[in-house]
Amino acid sequence: MAPSLQDLTVSDVSGMIAAAIAAALTLSAVTWSVLARELQSSYWPSILRTDSSTTSGVLKSVSIVSWSKTIAKLLTAIAAVVTPLGLYEDISPQTTPKLVPFHYIDDKSPFGIGTPPREIDMRFSRICGGFYPVGCPNSHTNVTSFSNATGIYVSGDWYDSHIPQYVINSFESGISSMAPSVSSVFDIQSRYQTWAQAVESNDTIPIDNNTAYPVSVFRQIGSLIVNGGIQLLEGLVVDLQSGGVGFRNHTAPPWQPFGSTWSEDLLFIQPDTECVNLNLTLDFNVPRSFSLGGSGFSDLVLTDRGGFSRIQQNSPLYSTNVGSQKDPDMFNRAYAAAWVNNFLSMLFLNITNPAEYNNSDSGAFQYLESSVGKQFPLMRNGTSESSFSFLQHAPMSVNIDSLFGYYLSGADYAYPGINTTGFNVTGLGDNFTDPQPALYPNPFQITEENFTAAGAICKRTTQYDYANISNIATACGMIYGVPQRQSLGNPLIFDPGSNWSIPMYTCATATKALIKTVTFQFNGSDDLSGLKVTQISEKVYPDGTSMPLWAVENTNLSMSDVAPLWGLVTPDTARQINISSWGIQLCAPSSMATINADLTRVSPHDESHLDGPCGQLRFRNEKLAVFS
Repeated sequence: MAPSLQDLTVSDVSGMIAAAIAAALTLSAVTWSVLARELQSSYWPSILRTDSSTTSGVLKSVSIVSWSKTIAKLLTAIAAVVTPLGLYEDISPQTTPKLVPFHYIDDKSPFGIGTPPREIDMRFSRICGGFYPVGCPNSHTNVTSFSNATGIYVSGDWYDSHIPQYVINSFESGISSMAPSVSSVFDIQSRYQTWAQAVESNDTIPIDNNTAYPVSVFRQIGSLIVNGGIQLLEGLVVDLQSGGVGFRNHTAPPWQPFGSTWSEDLLFIQPDTECVNLNLTLDFNVPRSFSLGGSGFSDLVLTDRGGFSRIQQNSPLYSTNVGSQKDPDMFNRAYAAAWVNNFLSMLFLNITNPAEYNNSDSGAFQYLESSVGKQFPLMRNGTSESSFSFLQHAPMSVNIDSLFGYYLSGADYAYPGINTTGFNVTGLGDNFTDPQPALYPNPFQITEENFTAAGAICKRTTQYDYANISNIATACGMIYGVPQRQSLGNPLIFDPGSNWSIPMYTCATATKALIKTVTFQFNGSDDLSGLKVTQISEKVYPDGTSMPLWAVENTNLSMSDVAPLWGLVTPDTARQINISSWGIQLCAPSSMATINADLTRVSPHDESHLDGPCGQLRFRNEKLAVFS
């Protein structure tokens, strides 16, 4: 079969060009010039009517063509310099997808090596009851309790920790209308697990007839935050760009010379986080005399950047009806926590006054003794020991704490001093030996317990609320940003004598479950290192009937007693068991584990569900002026 232009490769075309150039260069340019002069100086061009330089007797159309060639050559020469277009080859996907079998690919990283195989007889189980055993929803456990003056008593034959199969089937029923790649909530399992067994006694109800039952175990394998991008690990697609974790048993098609690409729908858990600037900073200096390896600090002060002096004097509106699945309202949660934190700090420092509890005519903010830039010392004489210890250990890192107002800890305590009599101690100085009064008298007796109100208002749930779809899991806390250098010099080095400032934020975060479409590319080695993600986007549904239906157990129990199950269901299932359903995405429901959780951790629970927020933070820096 005769070759066509489509059969020509880059190497073929390059060879033709090289051959033409070689032929043209066989004779030098001087030789061609002499030959042309000899031919044009003879009479043969006139006799043969081949004089190329004459214009008389030549058709006008021929002259136009001749000049057009000259102009075209000139434009080609210019275009070759201005916009050079090289020859190249490209690999593009086939227009028609090809069905091929997929195979499991190993993760040879520490996450893959450190993941033990799942035991075949591992079952799903849960135990309910925060203070004493209660039967879990939809379980076969039958226990009763009663109380009298001597205490609370529970009776029953034995406690069944098994989650019935019909319950599992119900919360997995929704994936039947999804792509096979979508995981159910029961596919989310603890990476590590072990077996527990209750100690048999006359005062306890035997669990599973005194047989062992499975429990999850938390072990940290590594940290991915500093890596960025999209990481693929054993069982997970970790999106560190937009925030979120997808669940996938990693498989790939057979190896192809030019690789493969395809898209899958995956279950994702992603954070919904809002942070609010307190408009307060912690400012400090690095002593000139020593730096303790770069972590010493002195002259620690709390600086008003508007968080005190420009505080909104009406407390933020608080509604228990806001914060449902329809509107988690993370920003207003974080804003309310910021307001409470700053107001209580003002009372602690006697910047303003609260309203009197039994006097309706009194009001808060009768005085306000602060201004932008005013500083409040947090160290005695600038150099004594401070309880704000994270500056000693990790001053150049982001620090997260669930305690609001922690920066004031110990500022209202008097310092008893150290008696060095009888000891050969030198170099301590008066600051260490003499008793000193408290930095602040704290006239309204604000304690750490008062500051817990900030977290309670932010979370909007307590252990006594019902565990259902309306009460979503929310974690709240404070973030201390990386210190920013205020004096001249390298912003990464704690030079002696340099000045630094730490911004502070309150944050609220929830966890959403949704379906995303992920595009994969497989090339190179036949393991997980050869697989990469090229795109992640929220799934687009053609119509309402194709959208997922999420559901949460209606437990009729408090969050101190149970962590409700949730997952994808069908409309028929939603009518068969006691659940509440929701639309395209779901905020994970709250439980005792998430009430006690903070921004620093997620409490591991039973293998049947995820609870607790985590992930990337989104700062609302466009609203830095939190308090107008």
